[in-house]
Amino acid sequence: MSDESTPVDFRDLLEAVIDGVASPEEKRKLALIIKSDPAARKQYIQHCEMHAALAWQHGVLDQLPFPGQFDESESNPGAKNVIPFPIHRALKIVALAACIALVGFFVYQGVLPSLERKAWLSSKSVGSIDRYSGGQLVVSGTNIAIDQGEILRAGEYSLAKGLAAFTLSNKVEVLLEAPAHFEIVSHDLIHLHEGKLSAHVPPEGIGFTIDTPHAQVVDHGTVFAIEVAGERQSEVHVFSGEVEVKPHDAPPEESSLTLTTSQATRIQSGITAPFGIELDPERFLRSLDEPPLRYFKQIRKEAPIAYYRMAVSEDGKTLLDRAPTESPKHGIIHQQSEHGSPFCTGRFGAGLRFKGGAERTYAIVEDCPGSLNNEFTVTAWVYATSRARSATIAKTKDETGSGQFMLGLFRDHGGLEARLPNGNGTTLHLSDSTPMPLREWQHIALVVDGNLARLYRNGHIVAEEPYTKTKKLASQVLSIGAFLNRDEAGNFEPSRFWDGKIDELSIHDIAFPPEQILTLASSPQ
Repeated sequence: MSDESTPVDFRDLLEAVIDGVASPEEKRKLALIIKSDPAARKQYIQHCEMHAALAWQHGVLDQLPFPGQFDESESNPGAKNVIPFPIHRALKIVALAACIALVGFFVYQGVLPSLERKAWLSSKSVGSIDRYSGGQLVVSGTNIAIDQGEILRAGEYSLAKGLAAFTLSNKVEVLLEAPAHFEIVSHDLIHLHEGKLSAHVPPEGIGFTIDTPHAQVVDHGTVFAIEVAGERQSEVHVFSGEVEVKPHDAPPEESSLTLTTSQATRIQSGITAPFGIELDPERFLRSLDEPPLRYFKQIRKEAPIAYYRMAVSEDGKTLLDRAPTESPKHGIIHQQSEHGSPFCTGRFGAGLRFKGGAERTYAIVEDCPGSLNNEFTVTAWVYATSRARSATIAKTKDETGSGQFMLGLFRDHGGLEARLPNGNGTTLHLSDSTPMPLREWQHIALVVDGNLARLYRNGHIVAEEPYTKTKKLASQVLSIGAFLNRDEAGNFEPSRFWDGKIDELSIHDIAFPPEQILTLASSPQ
């Protein structure tokens, strides 16, 4: 390959690499050309030698700290000059260094991943992937992504975003939340380096072990969860059964810690003794399934026009409508963070997690059905982590900016609030005199029957007012977890974010009687 026959793109890539301005993609393209074309490799080496000669000619090559170069002043304090390499040795070193860099690039880009891939493919099968939500397991050091239903082998894995559920060959069921980094040694042992993991261990899996940077956790037939915050700390939460916890830094004579149902502990780096902490069942999602419990059946019986159970979706972004209709109105979940999952432990099954203005998570349904009657009912389960000012639970709006209802918190007071358009440009306000309880699931409902508007919390009326001006809408925009306004470009701009969780949001075009609201609020499952 002469200079005349060298393709322009190859010469440009070559110059960019030599000048140190090449992007990673340009380096990759150059490496592929040189790898596949012997003439290109020769041209590459000649080019390096030419640049070395020019550097020598301009008096800069002797300033480079080549390996083996020595300063005579180190052995002779009176000496003033540095003895340079002969030019032919310098040229060879430059060319050799270029070749070594290129070979290293080949190894990094091709050989090592290939070896890692072969090693993983030859390792023992330990289980299979059951389901994903918004993410995918990747074999560390390779580009292998494990598809749903595929075999899971012993090896090191990472989960950059979303959720992953898999079952090991000993029938242990594992659910991971990103970001997570772990190694499956066998069906009996997992090294969890970072992330959230929950496990259901049947009798066949007794002895299943999770090793973290801080402790070894041995299961004796249980449902438990672990969160590893890198090198800082590990937490173990037992929902049922028994586990044995052995801190790595504990003295040999120290006995291990036994945790049973509803107990939890924290092990911190550099501290030998574990800390007893409160069980936190709200932190760990333990299943991707949405069970058809009594509450679900009660809601479906009343034929909701929209029903958002906050069921875990495959892509991690779709808000699924479970209303019994031929044309469900699914929504989109917007999440600012690229890690983790918007899904979490709900009141029943999964719920949707919101973290206020810090993460700006919200959901939107652009064609949510509305009521064409003088009556409607909205129900939901909500969990407040804090009482963010005027935080929004759910709001509807049409092209004029006004919808059928708004549910949220009343300013800084933090009590449950409902707003309804009066039809004459004014708004009817209903508010609870008691601030919304924190870190407790609350059942809320708004019922309009053509005469009255009633606001409920936990089955009891907290506010009511005459209301006969129901706005009839066939379709409206529904936002969940945030208040939406349109900017000058017509795009939705969210604000007033909910801080906590929301589950089981349903909308009906009928008015539920008080006793029905109480029944829903009292449902144990």
